[in-house]
Amino acid sequence: MISEHHRSPNEMAYCNLKPTIDRTYPKGRFIAIHNQQVIGDAATLDELLAKLAAQGVDSKDCLAVQAGVDYPEFAYILLSRAKS
Repeated sequence: MISEHHRSPNEMAYCNLKPTIDRTYPKGRFIAIHNQQVIGDAATLDELLAKLAAQGVDSKDCLAVQAGVDYPEFAYILLSRAKS
């Protein structure tokens, strides 16, 4: 069964922020969105996670994207289970 995905506030904010992110940051730069705002950027995901931790922000509460990357509007994730 495929369930409907409801966008988080950070996902909705990303749709609005994407043009600004793409103009402001080099392509491929990792960007963190929290409480509907860009709160950090870094060259690598590990660096971004370290910056978030230093700010006391739980990465689970953020949306991480890369500047200049077009993400699909939605995607289905299918789980496969090995037969016993």
